[in-house]
Amino acid sequence: MVVLVYLPLMGKERSGLTYPSTIKMWLNLLILAAFFLRVYQIEAFGFWIDEALTPLRASYSISDIFRGQVFIQGVASQDTHPPLYYLLIHLTQSLSGSSDFALRYPSALLGALLVPLIFQLGRRLFGYRAGLAAALFVAVNPLQIWYGQEARMYTLLMATSTVTLYLLWPMVRKRSWRAGSLPGYLSAAALMLATHTSAILWITGHALLFCWIIWPERRGKLVVVTGVILGLAGIASLPWTVPRLFTGAEAGYTYLPPWIMVSDLFTGFPLGITLPAWPVLINLFWYGFVFATGFALWLLWQEKRERLLSFVAINLFSIIVVLAIVSLVKPLYQGIRHIMMAFPIWIVLMGYSGAFGVEWLQVQKFQRAHLLRGITGLLTIVLLLVGGAGSYYRLRTDPTVGKDHFREAVAFVEAQAGSRDLILYNDSIAMLIHLHYGTRADVDLTALPTYPLFATEDLDETLQNLTSSYDRVWFFPGPPNDGRDSGKIVQSWLNKHLVRLSSNPFFSRGTLLQVILFDSRPAAVEASENVSWSADGWPKLRGVTFLESTPQNIWLELYWEEFSFSPEQGVKLSLVGREGREWAVTQRPMLPMASPAGFSQPRRMFQFPLPEGLPPGEYDLFGQFIVDGSIAASDPLLLDKIVFEAPTSFTSAKAAFGPLELLDVDIWSEEIRPGYLIPIAPIWRTATDQFEPQGYRYNLAVIDPTGRTVFDVDKSPGPGWLTTWPAHTPIRDPLGIQIPADAPAGDYTLRWEVTDAAGNVVQAGGTSLWNRTQLAMGELSVDPWPIVSEMPPLENPEAAVWGDFAHLRGYNLAQDAHTLQLDLVWEVTGVTEQNLFVYVHVLDQETGEIATQQDWFPVGGLRPTNGWRPGEFIVDPHTLSLANLPAGEYQIAIGLYEPTTFDRPTAVENGVDLPDQRLILQEISLP
Repeated sequence: MVVLVYLPLMGKERSGLTYPSTIKMWLNLLILAAFFLRVYQIEAFGFWIDEALTPLRASYSISDIFRGQVFIQGVASQDTHPPLYYLLIHLTQSLSGSSDFALRYPSALLGALLVPLIFQLGRRLFGYRAGLAAALFVAVNPLQIWYGQEARMYTLLMATSTVTLYLLWPMVRKRSWRAGSLPGYLSAAALMLATHTSAILWITGHALLFCWIIWPERRGKLVVVTGVILGLAGIASLPWTVPRLFTGAEAGYTYLPPWIMVSDLFTGFPLGITLPAWPVLINLFWYGFVFATGFALWLLWQEKRERLLSFVAINLFSIIVVLAIVSLVKPLYQGIRHIMMAFPIWIVLMGYSGAFGVEWLQVQKFQRAHLLRGITGLLTIVLLLVGGAGSYYRLRTDPTVGKDHFREAVAFVEAQAGSRDLILYNDSIAMLIHLHYGTRADVDLTALPTYPLFATEDLDETLQNLTSSYDRVWFFPGPPNDGRDSGKIVQSWLNKHLVRLSSNPFFSRGTLLQVILFDSRPAAVEASENVSWSADGWPKLRGVTFLESTPQNIWLELYWEEFSFSPEQGVKLSLVGREGREWAVTQRPMLPMASPAGFSQPRRMFQFPLPEGLPPGEYDLFGQFIVDGSIAASDPLLLDKIVFEAPTSFTSAKAAFGPLELLDVDIWSEEIRPGYLIPIAPIWRTATDQFEPQGYRYNLAVIDPTGRTVFDVDKSPGPGWLTTWPAHTPIRDPLGIQIPADAPAGDYTLRWEVTDAAGNVVQAGGTSLWNRTQLAMGELSVDPWPIVSEMPPLENPEAAVWGDFAHLRGYNLAQDAHTLQLDLVWEVTGVTEQNLFVYVHVLDQETGEIATQQDWFPVGGLRPTNGWRPGEFIVDPHTLSLANLPAGEYQIAIGLYEPTTFDRPTAVENGVDLPDQRLILQEISLP
């Protein structure tokens, strides 16, 4: 594709008014403009659900990427997309990390590359002027800018589809497959098919063109040649397209009639997803683009360019026709992205129409004979640029048209949750976004129903046992798209058994994005401190319990003689410093949002948010009655005196970066193992009276004992709301760092670098005699996993040996109607340099086919085999879903393999080689 960008620009337009050197200059400017528009504010929106699958799948081994496996809650599921895009991200992720910018940058780069590709296609079909107009249109097109800022495969799909059209046209024009580059076309088509499954539907439209190409040769092998060409082009996609086309309906897909796709074409292609905020004009835009498209096709017919007309029409509408036919069997259309393969030919057609408008203006006298096409060409330019500008302006200024605010919801919960809280998702797929953005390892995270199980009334006991272990539950009620909780069983149970404290909605385009806070403490609890406070018309306050104090919140409960409040009554909580300053205030209604039936305990839990960076010292916490937001006639009650200790005692800074002082690094966990996410908090201070941190950033790199960087993070110091730092006040800056599972044990160094608001690296001064730009401060001691030298209890002993390093001593098995829990017990007898998967397959006993499986590194990825030590026992748990498996007899098979080569170490049981190097543990029956 890159070669096509730099094809020599030779010759002139027929008018002789535009020269290749001028075109090159404008093309370069358009490429730069397209790159800027795609990179600008590329991180403005967080990931939506599909984007969260990208870093997850790309992080797997190459073999797993090819197999399309995605592990959700420990269970292997199948992604429906081919592997090419994920292989690309696998490479870039290993080089530049997994930040939003790093994951989206390949799409932005491919989006900029699309500009010269579209130019070359337009030049080949209609001439230089049309190609340049099309390049302009695609550079500023809001649809392509949107997908150029998304960590998905659609810009790669556009690039490959443009190349196929560029290479296919010479064969169609001369009606000979020898006229063009057939190997090049097949290669581009194979890349396209390896990018998205729906590409095979679009390539199907090329069957008509290939039949037309070779028909004049009048050979008897017409059908054979056509079949071979299409077969070669489609063979790369068969492992992904065939299973997707012939499996059941997918989540979120419903049948949509063909005119919906046509309507999306004439609105989505020119205006993008964020339509201009002019409802009255949307229909006028739609009719305008229908007219411009139809008029351009009519001009081709008038100029007797039937071959080009057929080429354009087939490539423009065949995807809609084929997709509409296939959707009668299985719905496969879910929005404009599924017909975007037709975008290149449409935008080039618009360039053809727009070029007439430019040419009409350039002549000395307006030619009456060309009046209609000149005005239509100008109308095309105006509609595309004005409509696109309106869409882009709305994207950048209207917060209600962007992507789902999952990132904001995750940040909100992690800033509010206490250490005894549970974050519970109803949709385990949405939980992947939390895994991408979450940093707090001290708050538990899970999803119910567990993937891929369906919610049933049997969840009552699971929910009871789960919620009883926590003070609060932060619930994301967005239901799974695949209908696994269509009856909202999980939310209904929470509403029935827990006290609903608050509900916070967040913007979302296609799903319910909301966070509901539940009080899960038992009703029958007593206050830890007795108080006495009353006012006319109010029940008597008799006690208070401080549940937890974190840098973000104080959680407390107030206890009353009776809980007889009206909706307008509430309480005001104030945190007052020694100097009389009111540092934080919150007002809460006395009545919770909802209470379960029969809840009579007169208590109420309150969350008191604290400003981040609160200076250490002693504070008074006051309570006061309010009615309709106004203070009632009662004196404030001192609920308690609270002391916030300084993060630690400091005599001098350990490091200084200009006006910033790095006092210390607080590591929240003493036990660190390979694979752990570790919360830490650098503690900053400034000695200046008016330090403003805006624009300052720091980079923290974690260096292992060999000198290799295993993790790094780049962020602003301190809380974002604190625009001016108080002098000489320690400010805590919590974050999380990840230790890779294959990281060696030993001492890790934290290396710091700071840049100022101008982007210049700040000289670091500290305990050494010389200043430098990077400073090592803080250590992590990563301990090896403890050696378990005694064999755990076993229900089922075994005597199988893999290679010369692993002896399976036995296993423990638990099974119910929905889940299989298998704990393998390995005795390590040697050392291996290979990092192997352990696979557990449940086989249909009659056919031998895999019914369900789990393939992953041992102990959920925390204990890779190249880190096993002779003499230790390793308990390796595996949880497999048995949901939706038909009744019958099954076998459990296990083994080991290398995930990139699929090589299996030799497996021996009682001196006899095991067939296929796998062991059949036992048979199970499903009713």
